[in-house]
Amino acid sequence: TGSRARAAFWSLMTGLTEPLGALVGLGVLYSGHMTEEALGVIMGMVAGIMVFIAVRELIPRALLFDPHGHVVSWSIMVGMGIMAVSLIMLAYFDKSGGSSSASITDSGAVAGVVAAANATAALLAGAPSPAPKMLL
Repeated sequence: TGSRARAAFWSLMTGLTEPLGALVGLGVLYSGHMTEEALGVIMGMVAGIMVFIAVRELIPRALLFDPHGHVVSWSIMVGMGIMAVSLIMLAYFDKSGGSSSASITDSGAVAGVVAAANATAALLAGAPSPAPKMLL
């Protein structure tokens, strides 16, 4: 920015987004307008943002430190495996109350893991995008 005061101002502005967002969220929550559908839309949007950040920023940056991609690839697969197991366990125990009558595919966890694995494989098959020079 070329100015400490300007940098401090923008840092303050970006820092205020969280408490302001929390106040908006509280207002929506206590107004009675938070429906199951609205919560689903919000969660879906947040998930999309998280996936975008992982695919666009985190994985390419990790590949800069692992030129052959072996450690990064295995780490991604292990992380997805851990998440798949946790989603399956949550769906199993949530639906069955501890019994063995629930199907592990009821929550769509398996389809989500397969989709994430396909996206990761496609990313790893291509060349990683270079990191911005200002962050190196």
